[in-house]
Amino acid sequence: MSAARALLRVSARPAIRLPRTIALVRNFNSTPVTPAVPGPITAQGPPPAAPLPAGSPIAQYRANQKLAFATKKRFWKEVHVVETADGYQIHLDTRPLKTPEKRPLLIPSSKPLLAQAIAVEWSNLRSAADAARSHRTPLTMMASRAIDMAASESEGNVASRSDSVLNLIRYLDTDTVLCYAPTTPEYLREEGRPMLRELQIEAAKPILQHLCSKVWPGLEIWAVDGDEVGIVGKGQPPATRETLLAWMRGLDVWRFVGFERCVQATKSFVIGARMTEEWGPNGAQQWGVEEGAEAASIEVNYQTRQWGEVEDTHDVEKEDVKRQLGAGWLFCAHTK
Repeated sequence: MSAARALLRVSARPAIRLPRTIALVRNFNSTPVTPAVPGPITAQGPPPAAPLPAGSPIAQYRANQKLAFATKKRFWKEVHVVETADGYQIHLDTRPLKTPEKRPLLIPSSKPLLAQAIAVEWSNLRSAADAARSHRTPLTMMASRAIDMAASESEGNVASRSDSVLNLIRYLDTDTVLCYAPTTPEYLREEGRPMLRELQIEAAKPILQHLCSKVWPGLEIWAVDGDEVGIVGKGQPPATRETLLAWMRGLDVWRFVGFERCVQATKSFVIGARMTEEWGPNGAQQWGVEEGAEAASIEVNYQTRQWGEVEDTHDVEKEDVKRQLGAGWLFCAHTK
C-alpha cells in the first residue's frame, strides 16, 4: 500500500521541460546568385605569343621599355652600344650620350663590359629626369668624371686628381684590412674557433705580399696593430707615402676612377690597389669582387656569426659593398 502511494506521488509531479534551441539563420548577402554568361569570341588573327615568366629579366626589361615609352616620359625607345674606331659609344636611338661638359661619352675599346653596363643603366630608366639622379646612373657619372678629368689634364689642369689623391692616401692610415684587433685573452677563447685578430691577419697577408712583391717591390706598409699601438696608428713611413702618391698620379683616368670607387666602398686603400693592379693590362685577373668584399667584411662577418645578423641591414650592406666594388672593377678591368 505504501509503495503504491509513493508511486502515485512521483507520477503526480509536473514533468521538467527543457528549453528549445532556436536556430537563427541570417543571410549576409541578399543578392541572388546569377550564373556567368560567356561572351562571344571576337578576337581575330594569330594567337598571342606565350608570356614570359614574371621574374624573367627579359620580361622586366621589356616591361620597363614599354612603360617608359608609352607614358612619354623619356624621349628614346632603345639603347644601343655602337663600336667605333676610338671606342664604344652609347646611343639613345640615334643620339650619342654626352658628359655634363658636353663631351662625347666614349668608352675605351678595352672596356666593352663597361659600355654594355652603361647601356643597361639607360635601358632601365623610366624618364629623362632619372638621368640627373646619380643613384640611377652611377656608372654614367663615373665615366663622365673620367672623360672630363682626362680633358682637364690634357689642358694642364690636374686639380681634380690632386684633391682626390690627397683624400685617398688618408685611408691607408686606418685601412680596414690593416687594422688588427688585440689578442683575445685565453679565458675568452673558444676551442676550434679562430679569433678576430687571426682572421684579419690571414686576410691581409696575401694582399700585402702581392702588393709589396709585384706592384711596389720592397715597399714597407705598416698595420695598425692593437697589441702595439691600440686603435690609433702611427702612420706610414714617408717613403711609402711618396711611392703611393706617385703611383696614384700615374694611373690612367679610367683605372684611377675605378680605384677611387673601390677604396671608398671598402674603406681600404690596399683592396683598391690590389683590384686595380690585378685587372690591369699586366694583371693575373683572378682576385676579384668576391675576394675584395670578403676581405673588407672580416670584422662584420665575425660579429654577426657570434651575435646574429640584423635583417635588412647587414645583408643589404654586404650586397652594396659588392655592387660598388663591381662598379670599380668595370673601370679597372682590361680586356686582353
